[in-house]
Amino acid sequence: MIDIYENEFICGNWKKTHLDNNMGFVKGTNGFLCAFKKDIEKVGYYDETIENYGREDCQMFERLQEMGLSRKELKFVPENIPIYHNPHGDYYRSQNFKEKDLASTLWEEILTDENFDSLNFNIFSTLIQQDKQDGVAHFIANIFRKSEPLRSNPKITYKMEELIADSSSPMISEIYRNTLAILLKEISFKEELSFREDVLSMNYRFMLLNLIEREQSPDETLALLKMIFEEWETLSEQKDYEYLKALYDILMKRKDELSKNPDYAKMKNKIVNFIERTILQGELSFYFEFFINSIDKSTLDVNVYLDKIFSGGKGTPYTLKAFFKFFKEYLFYFNLNLDEYSSDSKLIDKLINSLGMIDTAISHVTLKNIFQTGEKGTKIKVLQAMQNLSAYDNKFLFPILKSKDFQLKSEAFMTLMGDEKVRDEILQKLFSIPSPFGIRNKRLIENLGIVEKREVKAAKPYLITLREKKHIWNKKLRGRAKKILEQWYAE
Repeated sequence: MIDIYENEFICGNWKKTHLDNNMGFVKGTNGFLCAFKKDIEKVGYYDETIENYGREDCQMFERLQEMGLSRKELKFVPENIPIYHNPHGDYYRSQNFKEKDLASTLWEEILTDENFDSLNFNIFSTLIQQDKQDGVAHFIANIFRKSEPLRSNPKITYKMEELIADSSSPMISEIYRNTLAILLKEISFKEELSFREDVLSMNYRFMLLNLIEREQSPDETLALLKMIFEEWETLSEQKDYEYLKALYDILMKRKDELSKNPDYAKMKNKIVNFIERTILQGELSFYFEFFINSIDKSTLDVNVYLDKIFSGGKGTPYTLKAFFKFFKEYLFYFNLNLDEYSSDSKLIDKLINSLGMIDTAISHVTLKNIFQTGEKGTKIKVLQAMQNLSAYDNKFLFPILKSKDFQLKSEAFMTLMGDEKVRDEILQKLFSIPSPFGIRNKRLIENLGIVEKREVKAAKPYLITLREKKHIWNKKLRGRAKKILEQWYAE
């Protein structure tokens, strides 16, 4: 059922047709309209002079809004599917349009709809027949150059810059690519109408990537790759990691057919070397994760890494992860440097923090090495970093549970509690300590403090046992266990 009230109408929205609810329906069905008959009569019904697809409903919605009605969009949810959209091909949507009309319609949307973005551009343009797309692209480019609103309105200029700023999406249509190509070729950056050269240049590079993905000939592919690498200086200055990732990904996918050409190795190594040096400068980007996992061999010497990590203080998670990936056989030298710089608390703290963000066995071993030579504060930070790792070394951690130092014992406890397999064993070690005549009650009370501070409610059975202990010497122990249980389970 569709509920509609006075002073409103319900319709679809073609800009949301990319959303699919996996039920065979389209959420944004623009042709749908639900309104009171009196309101449709008042605005004068649909404009029957419109021959092209789609515009008559948009115009109807605009007139209803101009009359003061509120527009509400049709929504689909699994429990409420109010209308079925009969699918029909794109051909029937645009077969009567001429290229100029299509371009004008697109341009009107760009000018009048402040929410019109690159996704809308692509959804609209994919409705247009393939044989008309080149013509539409030329008409749009001409409008861009000649339109007075674009020349005089900085908001429109900015909007156009944003509109052409995204050509990396898999939804990019031929109109989008062709329009950009025409702009690059025909619009002078010295003219009054000018777009940011860096934006257009970026989109040009993404267009070359699209061409490479379609190109079957190895020679043509290499020629396109060389065109990209001609802009290496700009690429490296902009540090466009998203683009470099896409470029490197293509190089790896085409490795079998391209690797025999010496230029292939040069291109690949240029990207790898740039990424490595950027990582060693201490920069952070989530794209580095992809590169470290994908790169099989470093282009740099091991000493470059060791110098940057220790002398340069660039021990970021990515620097360490890259070192562990490329130079496993040099871990001995890494540990020698750890010993040499063990008194540099600032450096060691940074390394501990970074190691806690790298969930590998090597990180765990390295943290253990730092623990062995560190002061109490360093040991506590090591145990805290270990709590972020999935690897556990019970032989290393269990002895710390017997430590007289409350903080160390507490952090070791929390590290071990991450492993469900040993959880009961840990709690038993803490609370099954024999204490005849209360001689070890102080230790038991300290252990109660640990589970209280960390709110380890899995310890409940052990606390109940302690709460029920008899004899006068267990009075304090009973009281502490009772208090914690009341705090946890207070009504």
